[in-house]
Amino acid sequence: SQALRETLGAPSKGFASCAVVGPSGILALERLGPRIDSAELVIRFNLNSVYGFEPIVGKRTSLRSINSETIGFLLSEHRKDIHEGGGNLRRFRNASWCPDYPVFLNSFQDLYLNTFRAVCSGATTIIDGSVFDEHDSVLESLGPKDANLMSGQLGVALATMLCPNGVDVYGFTHE
Repeated sequence: SQALRETLGAPSKGFASCAVVGPSGILALERLGPRIDSAELVIRFNLNSVYGFEPIVGKRTSLRSINSETIGFLLSEHRKDIHEGGGNLRRFRNASWCPDYPVFLNSFQDLYLNTFRAVCSGATTIIDGSVFDEHDSVLESLGPKDANLMSGQLGVALATMLCPNGVDVYGFTHE
């Protein structure tokens, strides 16, 4: 996806190496942090922690896919700051708690999406489902049309669009 690569500042032909890191405890069986961090693109999900687990899961995050629950949690955690902004959420556009890496918003809840965009758009590159507009076949292969796909599924789909040489997947189980 050329539009997605441009949004992320990716090389025109995509990333040479990519790691998609899921939340499975199976990661604790090996210390793959340095291997994961060696990838040009590292995709993570929701609020899966890196801090304190760097030798196991690495420390780099290039892109994070977050779902409605995570967006709601982040907004709830900072609701006092948001309410102090009153009706003018635009003043936040660079709130210190907003991610400094790009995020893919996996949500259909307009209130969460619009609030997150208003609060974080100055500090965070925000990617939404429109990146899949030219790749309907990718989404169709993951599930029924208009299905609420899991962040992990969408993260793997994003990686396949950004990584022509293949994707290394860590921390997922087949169940």
